[in-house]
Amino acid sequence: IKQVLEKAREGRLFILDKMLEVIPEPRKSLSKSAPKITTFKIPREKIGEVIGPGGKNIKRIKEEFELDEIDISDYNGEGMVSIISSNDVNIKMARKRIEGMLKGVEDIKVGEEFMGTVVGITSYGAFVNLIPGVDGLLHISKVTNKRIKDVKDYFLD
Repeated sequence: IKQVLEKAREGRLFILDKMLEVIPEPRKSLSKSAPKITTFKIPREKIGEVIGPGGKNIKRIKEEFELDEIDISDYNGEGMVSIISSNDVNIKMARKRIEGMLKGVEDIKVGEEFMGTVVGITSYGAFVNLIPGVDGLLHISKVTNKRIKDVKDYFLD
């Protein structure tokens, strides 16, 4: 057995030496195409709300942000959300969307930024669904940095 273990040790050290020749030190950053994961907690009672009926909300977020996977589970009495994608920006935007879904009306503050769906257009701005059941006005002066004549030029009906 001693000889077998010694041969295994020699083989392992040989492989490690070859690896060091090719990559002398760890890379400072991951490859752009390497999948990344972020995990965060949500209130357990909000799990169903985030998933949506038949998984509708999660499927929409997964498609919209081109994610590899979204997993929501109950872990030690807390909701745990894991988002997997090779695109860091999309992970951050998906997380922001999910965290926005957890807000109540009392949590919304003037000037806070939201990702939402335009639900109506008027001559003075657009109404945007901020969270389920809550719409807010995006005034025409806040649509873009330049003066615009018609809000409809910037949003689809």
